[in-house]
Amino acid sequence: MNNILRRTTYIVNNIDETIHFYKNIIGLNLLWQSETILNGNMPIGKTGDKARFVAFNGTDPTIGMVAFMQLLEKNNKKLTSPKNNLELGDSILVLGVENCEEIYARLKTYKCNIYKSPFDNSVTGREGNSIKMISMFAWDPNNIFLEINQRI
Repeated sequence: MNNILRRTTYIVNNIDETIHFYKNIIGLNLLWQSETILNGNMPIGKTGDKARFVAFNGTDPTIGMVAFMQLLEKNNKKLTSPKNNLELGDSILVLGVENCEEIYARLKTYKCNIYKSPFDNSVTGREGNSIKMISMFAWDPNNIFLEINQRI
């Protein structure tokens, strides 16, 4: 069996803000964007609704994609307040970056909800080895929790 994990797609309220954030603040590559008409195959919106879709990746051309979709109808659920904790079913988007301090500075300028500023961290890798990194945690404008790591 040759199964792959292709990407994760998040539903967002403001796709233009999301594009700006992931392209200019985080530094991901915008792969493509499109507008589509919902056909009723997924449990979102209603058949005939318009949606906008964007996908990003990092430096690897085939793995590590993340996508975002916004319903273009005016009855979108709005975020009521920034999150301050994770709950069952929430996801964590893990990003590897070249310079964690630089990303942190951009996130502060963008007034992101930062949970933990950059700190020295280490985790145990798949092979049992210690992986040293600088890590930080924050929420993006869509309340998606980000773990940002710079290997050292």
